[in-house]
Amino acid sequence: MRKRHPWGLILFMIAILSLVALLLSLMPADLPAYSSESTKNNGTKALYLLLEMRGVTVDRLTTHSSLPSGKGHVLFIVAPEDAQKYRYEIDELKSWTEKGNTLVLWAFPGHPLLGEFGFSGYFRGTDEEKVQVKARSEKWLEEIKTLSLSSGHRVSEEAEPLLMDQSGDILIGKMQLGKGKVFYVPDPNLITNAYINQEDNVAVPLYFASLAEEGVWFDETILFPYRSDFRVTMDGKPTLWGLLAPAKFALLETLLLVVFWLYFKGKRFAAPRWENVAQVRNADEYVVAMAGLYRAADLKHEVLEIQEETFRRKTSSMLGLSSDISEEQLVGVIKETVGENTALKAKELFQALQEARRTSLGSKKLIRLSQQMEEVREEIERWKMKR
Repeated sequence: MRKRHPWGLILFMIAILSLVALLLSLMPADLPAYSSESTKNNGTKALYLLLEMRGVTVDRLTTHSSLPSGKGHVLFIVAPEDAQKYRYEIDELKSWTEKGNTLVLWAFPGHPLLGEFGFSGYFRGTDEEKVQVKARSEKWLEEIKTLSLSSGHRVSEEAEPLLMDQSGDILIGKMQLGKGKVFYVPDPNLITNAYINQEDNVAVPLYFASLAEEGVWFDETILFPYRSDFRVTMDGKPTLWGLLAPAKFALLETLLLVVFWLYFKGKRFAAPRWENVAQVRNADEYVVAMAGLYRAADLKHEVLEIQEETFRRKTSSMLGLSSDISEEQLVGVIKETVGENTALKAKELFQALQEARRTSLGSKKLIRLSQQMEEVREEIERWKMKR
């Protein structure tokens, strides 16, 4: 087989890998910390599912323009420590809260969103700790005896305390804003999948959820620099992935169809290889093909003579006889060794060959005689293999 140069295959593979790399680069990264869709330790999906199971109306806020209308809503904003950018129009968020909604800020001290609402915090100098809480009489707050925190952050004293530790430091602060309220929790890890089930942590978000008359919302837009809505940029313009997103499945399906089309058309993306024959060829196909060639050259008698000589030589060899043995002697030996039925076929074959030498020989007769010789030879071969 002619050797093919591999450059075509190499270029094809480079094109495929480039396309895959492009699609992967356009796809969003893993879910960020504090996402309500993340099941990792730093996600908040456990709380989201818990509220659903308790019959609370819960949903996700994915764009700033989708702030829920009306009043009686509770919005959780869980901000990563290093997320210094946010997409809110502060006046609009304040106006939404003043109408009678509740805003809960879960962020480490220093996040710029806190200053917009008059909150600040400080680090008390301890890392992960279990904190004893001063008793409160409100629903769910009365269940909180101990909190498991990931850090020693506290709320500054300008905020009104909702929960305090035994030393009088504020664990959760609150402020009134019009008809609504704003709460600040300086340890966002408190509601992550890793911490929500420790000590009495779960009672804190359940208290906030009990304030909701309409529903609880998990804000995902604060996570935008890392994920949020990956279909738009910070200024709201669509990204390349956002433009391609509606057609991404069609593009992938088209690519697969092209590959399969090339494959079924016989295009192999590799060097030629030998393949096992699925169907065993028989002698008749060879005989028919050869007969057609010889018929075109009108060499029927010559062909028959060659085939007869080959038949006698092979048959005599299998029976252990000399190749110049006579036809009568060969038939006799076949009768004594192989069997009477095979001997009768051999006798009829020799008679037909003698007649063919004296008369004209057509293609069909040549084929028939060739098939008879092959049949007798195969029976003798099978007999020999059984010995």
